[in-house]
Amino acid sequence: MPTPDHQANGARPDLAALAEAALLADLAVVVAVGFRLTPVPALGHIIAAIPMAVLAARRGIRALSIGGFVAIALTFLFAGLGQAGTALVSALWGGVTGVAFRDRRSTSWSVMASIVFGWTVVAALTLAWFSIFADLREVAFESARTQWRGVASLLRWAGVAPVADAGDDAVGWSITNWYVAVPAIQLLFSALLTIIVRRLAAPVLLRIDRSFGTPTAGDEGDSVLRPPTDGSDPAVIVQLRSAGVAGRMVPLDLDVRCGEVLLITGPNGAGKSTLLALLGGWTGASTGVVRADPTASEVAVIGQRPDAAVLGATVEADLGWGLGQERRTAAELVSVVEEFDLPALERETSGLSGGELQRLVVAGAVLQRASLVLSDESTAMIDAEGRHQVRRTLRELADRGAAVVHVSHLDDDRSIADRVVELGAARRGSAG
Repeated sequence: MPTPDHQANGARPDLAALAEAALLADLAVVVAVGFRLTPVPALGHIIAAIPMAVLAARRGIRALSIGGFVAIALTFLFAGLGQAGTALVSALWGGVTGVAFRDRRSTSWSVMASIVFGWTVVAALTLAWFSIFADLREVAFESARTQWRGVASLLRWAGVAPVADAGDDAVGWSITNWYVAVPAIQLLFSALLTIIVRRLAAPVLLRIDRSFGTPTAGDEGDSVLRPPTDGSDPAVIVQLRSAGVAGRMVPLDLDVRCGEVLLITGPNGAGKSTLLALLGGWTGASTGVVRADPTASEVAVIGQRPDAAVLGATVEADLGWGLGQERRTAAELVSVVEEFDLPALERETSGLSGGELQRLVVAGAVLQRASLVLSDESTAMIDAEGRHQVRRTLRELADRGAAVVHVSHLDDDRSIADRVVELGAARRGSAG
């Protein structure tokens, strides 16, 4: 989100953004060149797109442009023009995926964006290349014919000669009418590549966003993770208006307010985790609108499996993960260790019990000073004392001004709730 310093400096990426762009571009180059040596070089398009998606999600379009240019140039120097095309495809499709994650866009939006910003570019360059370099075009087509002959021979051997004959006709027509067939094949490839990259990149983007948050993108102006709230209630940090996800959560009206604990209950499959994903920005609504306060700071996530959220090798490393130096001081770390009865800072997290791990995750949320805390069954997998500690902390986080959304099946968790929303049979309507 834009800061005063960012606005004063204009739209230039800062040094951290440039360093991140260079690092992720180098990673994309290694993947693109490395997969050239494998039996499945086409996977390079998919895997190399993930670093580009991370760059777009965290740093925005300008940093993506810089990183993409670096990746294309380096790939061209190390592996030639063909692999430079792989880097271009990875930058375009990775960029679409990252922007979709950042702005909470749906898969259909990602496919359309990849067609507009990816397919049109790649198809135009391919047609221009084939038109100018006719000899190279013929070499490529002869290679395609040779590969198909091998497939057709296998099909005839397997007793499906009609399929092989139909393939012969299709390949012959495609080569004769290449100016139509090539863009059409690339269009199908664009949609398929978008879906695959989105599916593979989503867990990576989610883990990074949970750990570090999303820095200000140097070229995004006043754009933020989500559109702003309507301003009718200054305490509202996130609004859902008829927002739902097809097959996972029916449309719901909901206001999430700072300073309160909102308890979400309901049977399995009612859409509780989907609701948290909508609020946190990890999935997009297929219907309705999700809006959020653009001045909100980080989102903290507390899950029922703390081992999946603990990233540091020691207690000290995990508490300081993703924090600035001003929040990683010895005094602040010691204070939070005492407050949550955590093991010593030098203790390895691999040896902690489930309750200790959960308290460690909650303590990390306190250090983040997040405006929105999403708790997904955080009291479910720990003992009675641990549940009491987590409940007390969630209540304290709300009392300090955070908006706390807590998903739970436990009736005792109602004791800390200001409001309760029950999903399931009675989930239609408003929960403002």
